[in-house]
Order: sequence, then structure tokens, then C-alpha cells
Amino acid sequence: MLVVGDLKGWLKAGRSLPAGPGLHFVGFDDLDARRLAEVAPDIVLSALLAPDFDVIDLALRLDELDFTGRYRAISDDIPSPGVVVAEVRQHAPGVDFDVLLIGTIGATVDIH
Repeated sequence: MLVVGDLKGWLKAGRSLPAGPGLHFVGFDDLDARRLAEVAPDIVLSALLAPDFDVIDLALRLDELDFTGRYRAISDDIPSPGVVVAEVRQHAPGVDFDVLLIGTIGATVDIH
């Protein structure tokens, strides 16, 4: 699993990163083909919106890098997650994208 986020801000705030086998963290600007090949994640996680990128930015980057796994954005309750999913899928149709809502982990948005 690869988590993409604001690592500098997280660490600067005095927080530590969770550790575990197969768990990797990277900042958006550090996500490139080499890093993706090193980690070879089957899932990428991020927040819906971060200080230096949003889900469309990351979906486009993953599409450019030919990522074939799943990309899931985590968010608390948002009014219309299906709209977000549809927009990301429109911009990066090659990316398997969905939103995981906090409080309903395991529930995803299906907009076929």
C-alpha cells in the first residue's frame, strides 16, 4: 500500500508515520515511475484534498505512470461523493478510482 500525502507537513507537526509491512508513504512531488516500481503497490491511498494536490492531480499522475492498481481517496462525509468519482474517472479513465468515506470504511461509491 502506498499512501500519498503531505509528509513534510505531517512530520513538521510532530506526528509520526505508522509502520508496517507493505506500508509506504510518499509526497506527491516524489511520486514518479521509479518510486512506483520500487513499491509496486496494489492500492494507493490519499486524502481527497491535500495542501499541494487533489484527487484529480494524483489520478492524472497515476494514469501517466500506467498504474494498474486501485486508487482510493479517503474523506469524511461529503455531500456528493459520486460527483467526485465521476469527475476523476472522466479525467483519468484508466485509473480504478473510488472514495472511501470515514465512518463507512468498506463502503464505496458506485456510479455505473
